[in-house]
Amino acid sequence: MKWSLTLAVVAVCATASPVRAQQSPTADPAQTPLSLEQLMSVDVERVFGASRFQQSVLDAPASVSIITHEDIERFGYRTLAEILRAVRGFYVSNDRNYSYVGVRGFSRPGDYNTRVLLLVDGHRLNDNIYDQAAIGTEFPLDVELIERLEVVRGASSSLYGTSAFFAVVNVITKRAGDLGRVSGSVEVASLGTRRVRGTMARLFSNGTAAAISFTGYHSDGQRRLFYPELSAVTRTGGVAADLDDDRYSQMFASVSSGGWKAQTTWGARVKGIPTGAFGTSFDDDRNRTRDLRGYVDVSYDRTWAGTALQWRGAYDRYSYDGTYTYDHPDGLDPDPYEDTARGTWLSTEATLRRHVTKAHHVTGGFEFRGNLRQDQSAFYSVSQTFDLDDRRRSHVWALFAQDEFRIAPRVLLNVGLRHDDYSLSGRATSPRAALILSPMQDAAIKLTYGEAFRAPNAYELFYYTPGRAPLEPERIRSSELIWEQYFARRVRIEAAVFVYRVRNLISQSAGETDLLSDLGFHNLESTGAAGFGLESEARLAAGFHLQAHYQYSDAHLRGSREPLSNSPRNLGRVALTRRSVGGGLVASTEVSFIGRRLALDGTASPAFGIWNASAAAPTLIRHLTLQFDARNLLNRAYGDPGSEEHPQALIPQDGRTVRLRATWRF
Repeated sequence: MKWSLTLAVVAVCATASPVRAQQSPTADPAQTPLSLEQLMSVDVERVFGASRFQQSVLDAPASVSIITHEDIERFGYRTLAEILRAVRGFYVSNDRNYSYVGVRGFSRPGDYNTRVLLLVDGHRLNDNIYDQAAIGTEFPLDVELIERLEVVRGASSSLYGTSAFFAVVNVITKRAGDLGRVSGSVEVASLGTRRVRGTMARLFSNGTAAAISFTGYHSDGQRRLFYPELSAVTRTGGVAADLDDDRYSQMFASVSSGGWKAQTTWGARVKGIPTGAFGTSFDDDRNRTRDLRGYVDVSYDRTWAGTALQWRGAYDRYSYDGTYTYDHPDGLDPDPYEDTARGTWLSTEATLRRHVTKAHHVTGGFEFRGNLRQDQSAFYSVSQTFDLDDRRRSHVWALFAQDEFRIAPRVLLNVGLRHDDYSLSGRATSPRAALILSPMQDAAIKLTYGEAFRAPNAYELFYYTPGRAPLEPERIRSSELIWEQYFARRVRIEAAVFVYRVRNLISQSAGETDLLSDLGFHNLESTGAAGFGLESEARLAAGFHLQAHYQYSDAHLRGSREPLSNSPRNLGRVALTRRSVGGGLVASTEVSFIGRRLALDGTASPAFGIWNASAAAPTLIRHLTLQFDARNLLNRAYGDPGSEEHPQALIPQDGRTVRLRATWRF
C-alpha cells in the first residue's frame, strides 16, 4: 500500500511540473541533436487505431496511449511485452513459455491474450486457432522496427469485431526513410543471450520505398530453476537444469509506391518448457513449443473527390507444435505426445470515409475472413495413437459504420455500430458512443460507452469437446469518463474513471482427479470491475523527461464479490530520462510497481517493485550507438501466478540481467 500511495502522489504531483517532444517521423533520436526548444516542447499526438483514420488523441473516442520509437530505444525494451508493461493499466505475466497481458485487473488463466486485439499497421495478428495475440519472443516483428505503438483502451468491437474487448494495440512500423540505407545491431546479454539484426532500405527517385530486415536470437535461459512444490516428487529434487532455452528468427519486408503497399512479416520461435506443465516429465529437454506466424498483406489508400478509400487483402499462416513427454509407468522411454495446430486464412476489408457535411465525418466498411484451415491434433508420435484429429473451415463477415458529428465548435459526438456473423459461433452487434467536450484549447473531457464481444475460438470450442456444454460468446459493457489536458505544450495529464461488466466469461477449469481429462472451458458467471487511473508526462529543463502513472482497479465476480486471480488492484510506474543538449549521453531509469495477485490455489504473489535502467552513447563513434541496459537492478525475487496446467502456484521470474547492444546506421 505504501508503494501504491507513493506512485499515486508522484503521478499527481508530476502534473504540476513543466511532455514529450514529438519528433518528426524521419528524425533519428540517436543521431539527431536536439535543441533546448525541442527538448522542452510537445505536440498533441495523433492516432489511427481509435477510429480507422488519423485524428488528434483529444478527438479520439477513447483513452489512448502512444509509445514512440524514442521511448522504446531509450528504455531498451526488448519485446512487445516489455513495451506494454510501460502502459498505464497494463501488466504482463510469464509462465516461462508465453507472455500474457492483463488489462485493468483482468488476466484469466488459460487465456492467450484473446481479449486484446493486436494489429501491425492495421493488419490483425491474432491467429485463427487460439485467437492469440503474441507479445513475447513469439511476436514475429523486431521491436527495433517499430515507429510507434497505439494503445486504445475500452471496447472497440464496433470497429474491429472479436477480441477488441479491453483494448486495441496497433503497432506502426518504421518507413523506409526512417531506417537508413543500411543498419543493424548486435547484442549480448545475461543468460547466454545473443541477438543480431540486419536491415536494408532504399528510397527511389520515383517515390517507391523498399525495406527488408532479418533478425536472429538465441538465449540459454536460466541454467537452474528450483520449484519447491516439486522437490519431493521429481528425480531432480524440483530443479530444472538447462531447460529454459529460447530462440527465434524474424523477417520483415515492405514495398510502397503511390497508394499501394505490400508488406510481409514472418517469425519462428522454439522455446523449452522448464515447468513440468500439463503433468509432463519434469527433466526431459524434449518438452518444448514451436510457433510460426506470418502473413503477406497488400493495401491501397487513395482519396477521390473528398472520399477516402482504404483496402487491404492478406494471406495469413499460423502453426504450433508442442512436444510433451510423460513418464512411463514401467520405466520405459516415454512416447512423446505431440500437440499441433495449423491455421491458414484469407482476408479482405475496405473502408470508405467522407465528410458528407462540414459537421459529419462518416466512416463505413466491410470485412471478410475465410478460414481455409483450422486444424488441431493431439497424438503419441511413436504409436500414432490419436486423442484428437479435428479439421475445420469457417468464415466471418462484418459490416461497420461510424459517424463523427461536430454538434458545436467545442462538442463532438462519435457513434459507431458493427455487425459480425461467425459461422462457428453466431452473430453479434456492437455499438459504441462517445461525447467529447473541448472546454479550452488542448483539453478534452470524454464520456464513452461501448459494447464488445469475444467469440469462442477453435481451441476453446473443439479441443476439449466430450461432454462439454456449448460455449456462448463473451460480452462486455464498458463506460469511462476521461479528462485530458496539455499545458503550454510542455505538460500532459490524463485522469480516467472506468467501469465494466463481462457476461458469459469463458474460463478455464480443471478437475481434481485427472488434469488432462478434466481440463476445459466453460461460461462463468458475470464479472465486473471499477477503477481509476492517473497519468502525467512533463518536459523539464536541462533535457529531463518525467513520466508517471498509477491505476487502481477492483475486478471481481459479480454477486459473490470474490476477487479474480492474477488481478492486481494497484499498478504504477515512474520513469525519468536525461538527454544532454546536442545529442550526447542519454540515461533513463524506471520503477514499475505491481500489486498483490492471487494464485489459483489461493496463495498470493506479494506486491513488488522492479527497477530498470539504461544508458546510451549515440555519438561516441560516428554511425554507432552503444547502449547498456540493466533489468531488475535490485535482483528482486518474485513470481507470476500459473494457470491450471502448472504444478506451481507461482512461477519464478528472472532476477538481475544486463545487456550491451551496438547499433550502427549508414
